[in-house]
Amino acid sequence: DEDPGAWELLLPRVEASAEGRRISVSTSEGGVLLEDVVFGDVWLCSGQSNMQMTLNGDLEGQEYITTADRYPHIRMFTVNLSASDTPREDLSSLASFAWAPSRPQSFFAANESATHSNLTRDHFFKYHSAVCYTFGRHLDTLLNHQAEKEPTVPIGLVTSAWGGQRIESFMSAAAINDLSCGGVDGSPVRPLRVDGGNDRPVGESERSGAAM
Repeated sequence: DEDPGAWELLLPRVEASAEGRRISVSTSEGGVLLEDVVFGDVWLCSGQSNMQMTLNGDLEGQEYITTADRYPHIRMFTVNLSASDTPREDLSSLASFAWAPSRPQSFFAANESATHSNLTRDHFFKYHSAVCYTFGRHLDTLLNHQAEKEPTVPIGLVTSAWGGQRIESFMSAAAINDLSCGGVDGSPVRPLRVDGGNDRPVGESERSGAAM
């Protein structure tokens, strides 16, 4: 076995619900407990800098941030910028937290002020995508803010965006080399990586694998 101890469990179909639940998985050697798990739609938002720019840097972002707690059924996760030669089994968060509920404090760290005037360039590429979040709010309005709509459908937003990257950076080597669907002939792919505020090419040894 190339990965001893690796396993997966398929849950039966569960109706959409905003009720937080606990999922426990245990063996003779230990266990894992997941708390406040909800069931609903999960959307992947990916792209370059237009998708990466966060709500903090949007001209109308402050209004969205201050009213974020009106959309409690939205949860957000932003994938950290990290390159890999091979697809990964897990992801790290760009923020100091993983999944975050839609609320004002989810858009800034505890020591950051929510005023547009004191934002540095770094703030524009932290935490949650403006495009992804506004899409999520629109979807939440359609699904959950109409009296005749039941049950409540939680909305999960996963942002995996990197300014200047080509689509190949988000693909596995097998997908890139699949000639049946437009793949290339194995030529090295040179994606870009954000480095000190500038995009720079990285070597073949640092080629990103599929993140999701």
